[in-house]
Amino acid sequence: MTTTPSPSTAPVRPPSTRPVAGRTAALIRRLWELSDPQLRRQQLWGIAARMAAAVCTAVPVWLLVVVLQRLREANLGGPAISQGEVLWWTVGIVAAVLGQFGFDLVAQRQSWVASFELLGELRLRALQHLRRLPLGYHTSRQSGDLTALVTHHLSELEPVVFGAIPTIIGAALLPIVIAVGLLLVDWQMGLAALGTVPLAMLVYVWSQRTFARLAAERARAGGQAAARFQEYVSGIAVARSHGATGDRADRLARALLRHRDASIGLVSRLVVPLVLFLTVIELGLPVVLLVGAFLLIGGDLAPATFLVFAVLSLRVHGPLRAMGEQTESLRVGEAALDRLGALLAEPLPPEVRSGPRPQGHDVAFESVSYTYPGATRPALRDVTFTAPAGTVTALVGSSGAGKSTCLHLLTRFFAPDSGTVRVGGVDLLELDDRSLFDAVTVVFQDSYLFSESVWDNIRFGRPEATDEEVRRAATRARVDEIVARLPEGGDTVVGEGGTTISGGERQRVSLARAILKNAPIVLLDEPTAAMDATNERHVQQALSDLIRDRTVLVVAHRLGTVRHADRIVVLDDGAVVEAGRHDELLARKGRYARMWAEQETARSWQL
Repeated sequence: MTTTPSPSTAPVRPPSTRPVAGRTAALIRRLWELSDPQLRRQQLWGIAARMAAAVCTAVPVWLLVVVLQRLREANLGGPAISQGEVLWWTVGIVAAVLGQFGFDLVAQRQSWVASFELLGELRLRALQHLRRLPLGYHTSRQSGDLTALVTHHLSELEPVVFGAIPTIIGAALLPIVIAVGLLLVDWQMGLAALGTVPLAMLVYVWSQRTFARLAAERARAGGQAAARFQEYVSGIAVARSHGATGDRADRLARALLRHRDASIGLVSRLVVPLVLFLTVIELGLPVVLLVGAFLLIGGDLAPATFLVFAVLSLRVHGPLRAMGEQTESLRVGEAALDRLGALLAEPLPPEVRSGPRPQGHDVAFESVSYTYPGATRPALRDVTFTAPAGTVTALVGSSGAGKSTCLHLLTRFFAPDSGTVRVGGVDLLELDDRSLFDAVTVVFQDSYLFSESVWDNIRFGRPEATDEEVRRAATRARVDEIVARLPEGGDTVVGEGGTTISGGERQRVSLARAILKNAPIVLLDEPTAAMDATNERHVQQALSDLIRDRTVLVVAHRLGTVRHADRIVVLDDGAVVEAGRHDELLARKGRYARMWAEQETARSWQL
């Protein structure tokens, strides 16, 4: 047997508590680690283009220094400025402008492409991880919250990748290039031009520590609001039928207001430090002018040099100002990445790539125990029974006895805490996914149909099936009668969850899906519950066709539907208390006999 761990993912780090410069660098590094090699190359090209654009931006400024120095020399009796010098200056400026345009174009394009490719990759990674997580993870979380993460929250990384990160890289590169030149020309004026930068960065660091926490709270509130909204829309019919739309709407409104308040709190706490940061940045030019004025008065600074420093100080502080304005995007993106990291950190069961093949179609539970995550009482306790190949085994018992849990373990939605579930003599955990899916088909009590055509929903279990095979399965499941009434026949889209057809009709489509799959082991979870007589008759006919010559495990509340089963296993409080045929169990006068008597009494009750 060969097993593989979860799909390759970058190490997932917990939310950072380091200082801001480190947090921003950590965010960039996390995005880098989550990128594949091709995407990394694109990002490197974008960074290189942005660096080249920064150099091109600085060229005209340095040419200005050269021009002013030559003008000063010429005015003081030095060599006159030649046409060749003017030509070279002109060529240099034009080349720098064209270079800046070209490199900025490449950098912007690479940033956009990298942004969308990275987001697509992250969404696919989240999808692959969600696909393999145990069913318990999905049942313990609200689907709206997961939907918000994959769709909305990850979208908040877009402005980080194509906006904030390139801006920060530019804000770091351009001032460095200019600062080196300023210090070389005049160290006093250079220090004056750069003097406010450390103070501004201290303010920036101070603002981020609180902002990161508030951004995470806003992301959580947004996920809860999305979950409430999806719950409200999905349950609107039930709420209306019970006159509870106001209560449901109030719950949704409270979630939306919490998200609003979190957003307002985020912005409110951000405004003061952001404005303070921008104010400190704006002080850069007055400091340069003040220091330059003193040096001019003392004769230690030429007017031309003073002018150059005044212009260049704006080029130093401008990128820093733009960096400060990206604060919200950075921290919101970081919160989204933290939520994704929490998802990807959820442990996955080992994926079986190859293993032994089932040596038959029998099913066996051997001392199986299982407790649902977060529960204190076990759902199954030392359960042992067998379902021989080609027989019908019914699982009966009161609600919560563990019947459906047995089916969930058999489909590997969960793994037993102890004991072994076997199919064809092979431990279920050692079967590769393909062997398990080929061997087992499930018909749930609440059949889910996708927002696709009837034919596509039937074909779901066997995508390679021909149209003729699909129609034949539909006929055997009595779906042809449904198709005949639909406006576009089998090509009619049934809506999300199959809401455009009745519950009994959805069950018949689900049975057609199982018939088409043609698996040797069939699991039925109350397939005829809560149906009208017509649909129940059609479903029972389809079931008779489906289970012929197959190993069948059926969960049943109505004992009359399984009285002819080859074997009936009675569960109570997660344990097997009886097993045998219908007549044998009645003769024992045990738990099954009492359940049978209770149902017979209930059937005779009437208003």
